[in-house]
Amino acid sequence: RARARGGEAPRRRMARVVASVSRVVCRPRVSSSASSRPRVVVVSRCVDQPPHLDDAPHLRPKPLATAATPLALDASLTRSILLVGDGDLSFSLALARRAPNARITATTFETYDAIVRDWGGDGSIRELRALPNVEDVLHSVDATRLHTRASPLHELDALHDGTSSGANDDRKRWDRVLFMFPHIAGKGKISKNRDLLRGFFQSVGAVLAPFGVVEVALVAGQGGTPADGVHLREFGNTWMASEQAASGGFVLCATEPFDAVAWSARGYKPTGHWRGLTSGARAFVARDGVVHAFARSGEMPPTHASCPHPVTHRRAFSIWIDERNGGFREDELARVVECAVSPGVHVASLTRMEPTDWTCPRTGRTSRTYVLELTSVTSAWDGAAATEEQFRVRRAVEANEVPGAELR
Repeated sequence: RARARGGEAPRRRMARVVASVSRVVCRPRVSSSASSRPRVVVVSRCVDQPPHLDDAPHLRPKPLATAATPLALDASLTRSILLVGDGDLSFSLALARRAPNARITATTFETYDAIVRDWGGDGSIRELRALPNVEDVLHSVDATRLHTRASPLHELDALHDGTSSGANDDRKRWDRVLFMFPHIAGKGKISKNRDLLRGFFQSVGAVLAPFGVVEVALVAGQGGTPADGVHLREFGNTWMASEQAASGGFVLCATEPFDAVAWSARGYKPTGHWRGLTSGARAFVARDGVVHAFARSGEMPPTHASCPHPVTHRRAFSIWIDERNGGFREDELARVVECAVSPGVHVASLTRMEPTDWTCPRTGRTSRTYVLELTSVTSAWDGAAATEEQFRVRRAVEANEVPGAELR
């Protein structure tokens, strides 16, 4: 086998190397870091982002997320708010008390019997139903199936309150949808929790009013943004909240620290643990949690019109180049790349991959591989979107828009 590998044609060996590197550079990352190898940078630009708010607190906009802290709530708030997956309904009750003019719909994933028996939520249910601003308390509501007719939400009539989105749509819609500290049973199942968020974001648009906002509170370290502070992990070791949101057409527009102390003083009690409800008095830790606010692409609030923590994706492509007689020029390639990507997508950098060039021993042609760093602060942005942009660039090169270059 060693002799067989050693006797491989150079072209096959190079193809394997390029394929391996492409897998590596396609991994998303939150922020750029300098490579340990020398690179030839063709294009390097700063992405248009708001000022660093940690360095300029006076520029920080008013908190957008209603769930972040009760102190940010206005008593005259008249929004309609839907809460999904509330375990013992203690957060719904605290929110309803703090915002007496908001119209609250509280739901649980479990049945009524399970909430009373396992979660001890019977007291919260009674108090919620006694409050005049609580419109409904529903059970057996799956946050990943909100769009289906099987969902109890579908039975709510929207015609009398004007929340439907069209003449032929009788589905009720809410201005805000809150999913507080979601988690499936079991530890170390990041992929399943990502699936939970992805299913939620792909479903919630059906019950969200135009220009509405979705809020998801996550335990510190789960979201995958710099808002996690000292709990920040490698992006691949998080729930990648912004990536899951993008699958439903949503963009992260704000992050705020969850004020666990203030909410606890108003009756909220974190209940449940990844070990299950039989783990004694132990519950998940809401302290240092982060509330992530999302809006549909194109419907972001004016005060939060760009993603505060955009994710950068790398994609690679290879071309045959002919530099004779001034044929191929990298500045022309950079121009074509920037024209090829979709509006709202930023080319953060265009870099040669090292080793720079490879010459085919059979044809004598020269091949060069480039790495694109792409991001967006206004569109639903994830790995799939980055791959679409990669193919837009490839098609532009394939159409001979770059003199002296041919797609490999």
